[in-house]
Amino acid sequence: MYIRPGHCNANAGVESSHELIEKEFYDLVKFKDRADFFREIESYRLYFNFVRPNFSKGGKAPQQICLSDWNANIYYNYSLIKTVDLDTINLPSPIGVQTIPTLAEEIDFFV
Repeated sequence: MYIRPGHCNANAGVESSHELIEKEFYDLVKFKDRADFFREIESYRLYFNFVRPNFSKGGKAPQQICLSDWNANIYYNYSLIKTVDLDTINLPSPIGVQTIPTLAEEIDFFV
């Protein structure tokens, strides 16, 4: 992950969200099959981004935090990106790159 100069704590939020998702979702929810997993993770994704209060950030959901911190609606668009099963998408794998180039063009990207 690339962290811009002057934003040395940017990764902390990402790591915190990974820990929360692990504890609140993967450790608690059982899945019947692959389709059930994707239904459950999509529900949790919407809950996490739009409803779940972050008490270290004044009880705001991530979308509210971004709107108030950035005074912009850009996060709302990112929040709508649906869960994608990467195993079903035939994309090139650039060496050393952890992004999904042109994904929006390859699939029905938004909810």
